[in-house]
Amino acid sequence: AFEADVVKALIEYIYTDAVADLKNIADRLLPAAHMYRIKSLQEACGNALMLGLAVKNAVDTLLLCDKFELPNHKIGVMKFIKKNWADVRKEAGTRQKMDSV
Repeated sequence: AFEADVVKALIEYIYTDAVADLKNIADRLLPAAHMYRIKSLQEACGNALMLGLAVKNAVDTLLLCDKFELPNHKIGVMKFIKKNWADVRKEAGTRQKMDSV
């Protein structure tokens, strides 16, 4: 089940083709967009994730892009990780998370 704010954002997108404050909900909205096969919302979530991409969330973003079928975003995240590997590898849990990709 999805949290109420995720369902609200999903409905908002269906009716308006936009989501207020997408950058703050994209990681939780992406699974709903994927489940209901709303490709344009998946892409919008992926774009929002890319805009917020940072060393601290790079591996989690990679996992989301992989799990929810965003291959172009996944490639972008992989390039970011490669470029910033020295810092990314220092983040807690990186090795365990990377083993699941």
